[in-house]
Amino acid sequence: FRSDELSPAYTLDPNSLETIGPKQLGDPAQHFMIKAHTKIDPLTGDWLLVGVTHGPKMKLHTIVHGADGQLKSHRVIDSPRQVYIHDIFATERYFIFALQPLYVSMLKLLSGVSSYIEAMSWKGEDGTVVMLVPRDGGPVRTFEAPGSFMWHALNAYERGDEIVADFVAYN
Repeated sequence: FRSDELSPAYTLDPNSLETIGPKQLGDPAQHFMIKAHTKIDPLTGDWLLVGVTHGPKMKLHTIVHGADGQLKSHRVIDSPRQVYIHDIFATERYFIFALQPLYVSMLKLLSGVSSYIEAMSWKGEDGTVVMLVPRDGGPVRTFEAPGSFMWHALNAYERGDEIVADFVAYN
């Protein structure tokens, strides 16, 4: 499969890289846009995807496909913010979202007044909301952090009862 930051994903021939056709990711009953870079769980081979649904309230989709390509889970969570997401962290047990204060005005975007980039506004004083979303479906936890811009997640892992996340942050 090949997926970047837009739906739909496409299946590619692994030998020739020719496009075979669109491939449904996640629950077909859910409509969403693949948004963040995907991850592969090095222990299980699971493929971890994140999608978003924009609307009056942004929804986050956490999707797990097994190494065999079969859908294992698709969870939909309300986001506390309507923000731009480019990448996420993943550990053995969690999806981790750093919801930076880079807001997206869907009204400006959908009305045609602004391009996607022009519809964004930075409000660093709002801080960053970090969301821990258990891959097993447990309760979501949120934490406040200083406002920073993150383009790519570098690494994340669990160490005892701590989670360590490496990334480059910009004020």
